[in-house]
Amino acid sequence: IRYIPDMKFNNRENEKVYTDDGRTVWLSRSPAVAVVIVATINFEDPRVLTVIRGSGVNNTGKTCLPCGYLDWDESGPEGAMRELYEETNINLTEMLEVSDSYSLYWGEPWYINTNPAEDDLQNITLYYGVHVNFKSEEELPKLSGENAAPNEVESVFWSPRREVGLYDWAFNHEKRIEKFYSWVNL
Repeated sequence: IRYIPDMKFNNRENEKVYTDDGRTVWLSRSPAVAVVIVATINFEDPRVLTVIRGSGVNNTGKTCLPCGYLDWDESGPEGAMRELYEETNINLTEMLEVSDSYSLYWGEPWYINTNPAEDDLQNITLYYGVHVNFKSEEELPKLSGENAAPNEVESVFWSPRREVGLYDWAFNHEKRIEKFYSWVNL
């Protein structure tokens, strides 16, 4: 083993809490999921599924992708599907069934962010994505934040690609959107 002198680390120990029943619970970085869905009509005019954050969450009024924390015993893909449904009312399976074609990046994340400085949070974020094509505008899923927690979602809409840079984004999601566009070659 080679010695590397003057190694410096930028970490701090995770905090712990002792419960009344004698257990020790470690407070560590939270895994989160985010979903990029790009929809096209006849493979033209790409638009991204966009959420405006409500008054009950941090970054109120900012724009973001559908996102949230994994629940206990939930896989990344399951959490991504749940957050997508809660914040936008999209049932992924139903959306894919009505689509003309799609490319699904769901079994494993297409991108993972582990850098806390990048999102100004201690999250580890798993990014899932779909490029879905429809034959007509009418086939786009109807959007709603009705399944979200109270005041979590102010609004949800399909943002044309050319307008992505006009919004005040939370969590650097605009960078992930552009990365996804490049990744799927749109």
